[in-house]
Formats: sequence, C-alpha cells, structure tokens
Amino acid sequence: MAAQRILCLQTHGRWLGFPLRELRCLRDWEEPHPLPGGVEWLAGWIPYEGHVVPLVDPAAFVEDGRPPEGGFRMVLMLCFGGVLIGIPGERAYVTEGREETFPEAQSGPWSGMLRADEDREVRIVDFSLLYTVLSVRYNENGRNRG
Repeated sequence: MAAQRILCLQTHGRWLGFPLRELRCLRDWEEPHPLPGGVEWLAGWIPYEGHVVPLVDPAAFVEDGRPPEGGFRMVLMLCFGGVLIGIPGERAYVTEGREETFPEAQSGPWSGMLRADEDREVRIVDFSLLYTVLSVRYNENGRNRG
C-alpha cells in the first residue's frame, strides 16, 4: 500500500487517523447544541457553513478511552461519502505513512494502524465501519424501527 497523508487526532487518550483528503476544517472547540431525543453516540450538533453537523461522541467507538482532563480543544470537520461529521479532540498533527494491518483482531471501526513513532499507535478509522458500529448501537437501543 502506498504512503498516504494522515490527519492524526488524539481523543479519549487514543490516537485516531483520518485521510487528510477528507478534512474540511479544523476548528476551535465549542460546546455542541443539544439534540433532544438523539442517539447516545451523538454529542449534539454544531453549525458549519450553513450546515447542521452531527458531533460524534468518541466514547461511542473508542474502547477503554477516557475523557480529556482539560476538555476538548478542537473539532475535526470531515466529509465522508458526502456526509459531514464532527469529531472532538485534544491534539492533532499530519503525518505520512503506510497503513499496516493489526497484529491481532481488534474490535472497532479500524481499517488498520499506523506507527507514527515507537510510542504512538494511530488507529486508522474506516468510516464505513464507523457508520456500521454507530448504526448498530442506534438499533440496539430500539430507537430506529425503520
């Protein structure tokens, strides 16, 4: 697999990787607007260029993660398959590397990993898997009967 540019985001104590080409903007943190009756993985919504963008709660798909002590500092605005989505984080940087497969089975929406350095493992997010994970959680709560 060829090297690709990856946007790395630290959230809930983990490093997640997203294809840089999907980034629309990186903006300062703002408290999301509540969405009454929303699903558990939805932290709320934020405005972006005339759109209402869902803000995903990373705790919904980052196992064993912990919320940041000082709170979130930024929001990644990403677009996958024409759908805008916001993901909160603490720190971010861009790197280039080759995605590797996991040495053992991993649960979660990961397509693989990137070794950013000896101490940092970046889990590459596969958004089709992420949507599946979030949809399953949505359906398990009985809120989607369609």
